[in-house]
Amino acid sequence: MDFFDELIAQLKKEAGKKNSFAADPNVWENFINPNSKKTTEPATHSVAVSPAMEQTAPNPVSAFDFDAMTKNILECRSCPLAKVRKNPAVSYGSRNAKLMIVIENPSLLDDEENRIFSGEVGTLLDKMLLAMGLKREDTYITSIVKCRTPGNRPVTEDELKSCRERFFDNEVSAVRPECILAFGAGFAKNILHREGTISNLRGSFDSYDGIPVMSTFNPAYLLRQPSAKKTVWGDLQMVMKALGLK
Repeated sequence: MDFFDELIAQLKKEAGKKNSFAADPNVWENFINPNSKKTTEPATHSVAVSPAMEQTAPNPVSAFDFDAMTKNILECRSCPLAKVRKNPAVSYGSRNAKLMIVIENPSLLDDEENRIFSGEVGTLLDKMLLAMGLKREDTYITSIVKCRTPGNRPVTEDELKSCRERFFDNEVSAVRPECILAFGAGFAKNILHREGTISNLRGSFDSYDGIPVMSTFNPAYLLRQPSAKKTVWGDLQMVMKALGLK
């Protein structure tokens, strides 16, 4: 059994015993198995899936026009990547999220499916979030550069500058998350100007404009190297602690 499958099973079991994890067992079942016939009944021993992610105060997001940004992303032709892309990466999730998930740029499959974290990579991401007591809609998911690069090559300085100025920096300022979870080394290298492999960059928090940033292995890498999932879980636990999640 996959590491995160085993972890989810254990957390689900513990959630059924006591309020040791923020999830009703029926919620777990319906999330893991969407075809399940079970209905979620109110439970006296548990709470909602992600109460710690709820905002209790107004967020500056209201001053930013996300719909206009999405339209501008779809219509953007500011760099040559517009000629090779099929679908640009449109951000999604909660605009009031405490956790922002960032990748460097979309994959070929993301480009084809018109969704960041599509396919098997997305399925694994869902498991990782579920183990944290979250779902995608509890987070804000975005990419630094909005279009895929040919052959998945590194982004150029011009491509990075164009997307940061037009979109990414504005997103971070508007959402103002309490923590950023960066998959891969792209954020550390391109935004924080740190050098090194993701193996060296992960495991501790950096800071971007006062926001804690945890870099860790991309779910796409974990599909190729399942042994690294336990390492990533350690990073995710640090993120959970920073956000006040059990």
